[in-house]
Amino acid sequence: MSDDLFELGERIAGLAARINIATFDMLTLVAEFDRREGWADNFASCAEWLAWRTGRTLAAARENVRVAHALEDLPLTAEAMKSGQLSYTKVRTMTRVAKPETEATLLEFAQSTSAARLEWLVRGWKKLSRDGELAAEEVRHRSRTFSVAIDADGMYVVRGRLEPEVGAVLMRAIEAAGDALYRVSAETSRRMACDAARVAMGHRDGEVVSVGRRTRTIPPHIRRALEERDRGCRYPGCASRFTEAHDVKHWVDGGETSLANTILLCRRHHRLVHEGGTRMALDRDGKAAFFTRAGQVIGGAPPLPEVTRQLPEPPPPPPNRLSNGAPRFVDSAVPLPLELEALEAVT
Repeated sequence: MSDDLFELGERIAGLAARINIATFDMLTLVAEFDRREGWADNFASCAEWLAWRTGRTLAAARENVRVAHALEDLPLTAEAMKSGQLSYTKVRTMTRVAKPETEATLLEFAQSTSAARLEWLVRGWKKLSRDGELAAEEVRHRSRTFSVAIDADGMYVVRGRLEPEVGAVLMRAIEAAGDALYRVSAETSRRMACDAARVAMGHRDGEVVSVGRRTRTIPPHIRRALEERDRGCRYPGCASRFTEAHDVKHWVDGGETSLANTILLCRRHHRLVHEGGTRMALDRDGKAAFFTRAGQVIGGAPPLPEVTRQLPEPPPPPPNRLSNGAPRFVDSAVPLPLELEALEAVT
């Protein structure tokens, strides 16, 4: 290889190291932003906000948030990424199985091999840990308890430690009982009526005397036009394809059932508009505007900040490593005990 090509390759590797450092800095800030719930006013999760603000897919944003929090408990891995020696791809793979007590071993392997072989090791690591998972499941089963008592005030006191699937059944039963005990709010009723069927009924002296034809709030032809126009949820940053029709001016307030008075929202954002305090309006051109309770506009994501092209110099590479932290030797130099462990797991 000529000197100029070698230099070109080292420049690429150096930029990769800088990307590792910048990604670590971003993940550190993401963990702090999530911990302080900077997303909570207008979004359901930090991942949803991150996808909206940085142009990522929701799946990629969820992984970013997961890795960001995992790094807080893995100081060795965090330091390696912070210094540019470990890529996000390797860190994402490691954090699926790494624990403080196994971090050093995984890190040694990650720094000695390719991302593909690291993925292979992690799959084997998961297989090896199945016996431990079964033992933990047995411990959970033996430690389960449940008791109900009535105190002096006639209140029911419930205490227990349930297996996950039993707890899930209990919670569904409690939610169903709660729905039976309490009436839904007026706004919930209005939300459900936005995209539902209704039947006009005539009453006299408490008796039904006539039943009109069943009509739909949103006729099929308007629904098709809505789907063609909106192409998913209109809430900023969402675009979910699973939607409900929302009346901008509700029909009980005299709003007409028309394309100009209707937009598509996913169920969660439909609930947010009716019951979460978010307000919205639709102009003559059909453009939707959303507002927080305080009147602040919830718009599309602003452009990312402009940054200078002058990047800080990466740290010097450790001995026997390239400028991006990759080893100068090939996968065959992976420590033999680690190689044997992984081979045993996947064979």
